[in-house]
Amino acid sequence: MPMMRIIPIFSVFEDVQPSVLVSKETTTIRAHQCLSVFAFNDKRDKMQGVISSIFVLFSLGFFTVASAQLPPEIMVDKHLLEAEQLIEKKDYVGAFKQMNQIVGLQKEHNLTLLEAFLFKYAQVALKAGSLRTTLDAVQKYLVTAGKKGQFYKEALALLNKAEQAAQITPLEPEMVVIRSGRFRMGCVSGIDCYGNEVPVHVVSIASFEMSKYEVTFVEYDRFTKATGRERADDEGWGRGRRPVINVSWYDASAYVAWLSSQTGKHYRLPSEAEWEYAARAGSTTAYSWGNEIGVNRANCDGCGTVGGILRRQLQWDCSRPMAGTSRPARECEGVGARLLE
Repeated sequence: MPMMRIIPIFSVFEDVQPSVLVSKETTTIRAHQCLSVFAFNDKRDKMQGVISSIFVLFSLGFFTVASAQLPPEIMVDKHLLEAEQLIEKKDYVGAFKQMNQIVGLQKEHNLTLLEAFLFKYAQVALKAGSLRTTLDAVQKYLVTAGKKGQFYKEALALLNKAEQAAQITPLEPEMVVIRSGRFRMGCVSGIDCYGNEVPVHVVSIASFEMSKYEVTFVEYDRFTKATGRERADDEGWGRGRRPVINVSWYDASAYVAWLSSQTGKHYRLPSEAEWEYAARAGSTTAYSWGNEIGVNRANCDGCGTVGGILRRQLQWDCSRPMAGTSRPARECEGVGARLLE
């Protein structure tokens, strides 16, 4: 069986959406994670977790049975409402999945869908990274509604955009094989542990492929151009081959969906356990170089890079002003601008 291709979640220095990976809460970024991909996890007391899981499973089972008894027309409205709510959250991948359910119901029960739905379906499909569905849906809308359709001009513009987007090829990431194994997950160093990093527990990981580097702006910008999404803000630090920042979990999910659609391969985000297993690489210390943060060990905020002697060690601290001012730190005066030229 072929191994799964996995893309690491993007570097994010701001708070992210509350549903990142398997988490329901965000956590503070630690110093050694400044230039690393990272994931989140919200571990609860074992007994509470078991009780919660039982209630969730029974609740889901109940509503699944109840929903199955609803007429297909009402199920369509239900999925449409959920899609609209997800669109408000900018979760276009989730909305696209709900609209796919509607299309499935239409085919199964020979339902008649409104022309406006086809146009909206095409719009959401483009945002979700599915260009093939976008082209199919918008062409079907134009054929069905004709020139008198409510969204005729908008549909023509969407068709042109989708055709142009289809010509934008993604930059595929360089992948490395992560061998299967077992590791102790959590705060194994016992130093400055957060509540969601304990208890430490053993996890078994199957072999998988993971991108060697973080997704960069140059890769992500192709996605936003192809799908018409807003470009991620680089905070003035620069784009190019720097890791993309200021993207949500929804953005990341849409990116890998687009990458998969364009390449015909299956890419996804790593689980929290997969990321930690790969990032640790067998280490048990707080940082990859040991348990002390030290000086000039990493290019990140609070890592002692101010005053360092290497060019890239100064880029982080010296490219930003001191808090509450527009001036750089005294040690960096005249340095930041030269470093980033």
